[in-house]
Amino acid sequence: MAKTLQPLLGEITALLSSSLAGEARAAARALACDHFRVSFTGLVLRSSEPVSPADEAALIGMARRMAAGEPLQYVTGRSQFFGLDLQVGPGVLIPRPETEELVSLVINWAGGRQGLRVLDIGTGSGCIALSLGRGLSHPIVHAVDASDEALAIASQNANSLGIDVDFRKLDILSPQADVWASSAQYDAVVSNPPYVMLSERESMSVNVLCHEPDMALFVPDDDPLLFYRRIATLCVSGLLAASGCLFFEINEALGNETSEELRRVGFANVSVIKDFTGRDRFVTATLP
Repeated sequence: MAKTLQPLLGEITALLSSSLAGEARAAARALACDHFRVSFTGLVLRSSEPVSPADEAALIGMARRMAAGEPLQYVTGRSQFFGLDLQVGPGVLIPRPETEELVSLVINWAGGRQGLRVLDIGTGSGCIALSLGRGLSHPIVHAVDASDEALAIASQNANSLGIDVDFRKLDILSPQADVWASSAQYDAVVSNPPYVMLSERESMSVNVLCHEPDMALFVPDDDPLLFYRRIATLCVSGLLAASGCLFFEINEALGNETSEELRRVGFANVSVIKDFTGRDRFVTATLP
């Protein structure tokens, strides 16, 4: 006789208990909800239904991966962000809830204006660019990344969601970026660049360190504002329109340093904004 869902969830919870402790039951439910594409209520309603051997094997296999430290989003290949169902994988960062606030900052600044030209630098899964493509009014959205794998995932997300974003490969630190910046101009430039200092590795969880891409996370301790300075300089040299705005997600420990760097490069109206946890998380700035 086939096993029903309720005892299977108990088995999955037991598998996850050693690595997730008090979160094991919630993680088991999240895994099953994603696998069966149902809400938590839908999961409860079918808890007494039999589970096919194929579904049982798939869920147990995914639970074992999670028990070994792999994040839920990589196990399922999916992540929710700003109401979008996104494909994710080890080649891109898992979108964070804080970054949804960055998207909201841009949408609130836009105030319903139509046809804004927006650039997302270091797009990863495309979460910011795609959310702005859907949340703004008839925008023109471009996004760049140095990773072929990230661009492939972002493009697949755009296709599956039916959102028009122009994804391009570009290393923002390369000389090619200077040429590109001189020939493009945007109303809003948005970026959540690498900002975790290498010395902060010790305080990070193992599942992040072992599974998420280093190139999207870390900067050297002796130059933690590397990407902020570079992007700001490109904006001042022509990338950002005179009436435009720059939006950054930042390292919470470097709010003052980031804002001072932007002022030094030539920005005005620099503001450090806290996230929903009360930490310095975003900086916005305009050209004088």
